Amino acid sequence: MRENKTNDMIEKLSTNKECKFISLGSLAIANIFNEVGIDQFFKSQGPEFNQNSSNILKLIIYSKLLFPYVSKINYFECMEDFNNSDVYKFVEILPSVNEDLISYINTQLVGKFNRDTSDIVCLKTDDVLIIIDNDRIPLYYMEREGTTKADIQELLMEFELIYDEDDIKIKKASPFINSLFDSSIRNEDVYDCKDKFLSYYLISYIALVLLKILEKKLNYKYPVEKITESLTKSVLLSYDKQNYKVLYCDEILQAIQKLMDLPYNKDSLKADEIDRLSAFFSNF
Repeated sequence: MRENKTNDMIEKLSTNKECKFISLGSLAIANIFNEVGIDQFFKSQGPEFNQNSSNILKLIIYSKLLFPYVSKINYFECMEDFNNSDVYKFVEILPSVNEDLISYINTQLVGKFNRDTSDIVCLKTDDVLIIIDNDRIPLYYMEREGTTKADIQELLMEFELIYDEDDIKIKKASPFINSLFDSSIRNEDVYDCKDKFLSYYLISYIALVLLKILEKKLNYKYPVEKITESLTKSVLLSYDKQNYKVLYCDEILQAIQKLMDLPYNKDSLKADEIDRLSAFFSNF
């Protein structure tokens, strides 16, 4: 495999205004996002949500998962149609569809991914309990403080899932999942009130659902931590408007390429190829 160059090169060249970085990793996330049909959910909501809502949510998820390069990399979804104030407004109104969106996602998972709920485990983070199924995909999340097994049992009954309290297992979440829901590292400028704080957990839940679906599609060969690390490193670099150098590829990205027909293993891409990919994943 060719030499991979990501961290050091980005740090070295990020101050060069002629250099442009684009995340290829965001395309894999967008693929799952669209397959679940989250974009269709927002289209069915009231006028407070619009055609930008789906792309705003994608960008927030990209920023959350593909972090350390967020300030230096452009994602494929175009931000020309909305600005920071639109993002803040979206985060403020997102809790109004919290239950409906989670219910919609779970319905989609049953229909499209044949989810297995024969057993249930709760992953315990510092802040929340994440209820997962046999496929390791989140079913729901609950604030950890004050939540009992009886509360979880009652919630599962709402999903028409019958479990005795003694059957509900609670395990410590991995450091990666814990950090994904860690409220101490949220962006205070965006999540600056209680309602927006609820958005933080909902967005974390959706991000984990997308990663876990990808983990399942890869037959659990790679943990979500490693998948996310590879997606983060999947970066394009351009010195001009026509040619893009692919900086990184590994075994995980090659496996994702086979699933989604994404150009992770190419050495370079042309501008017209970038445009086609951008159009496809923005209008899925």
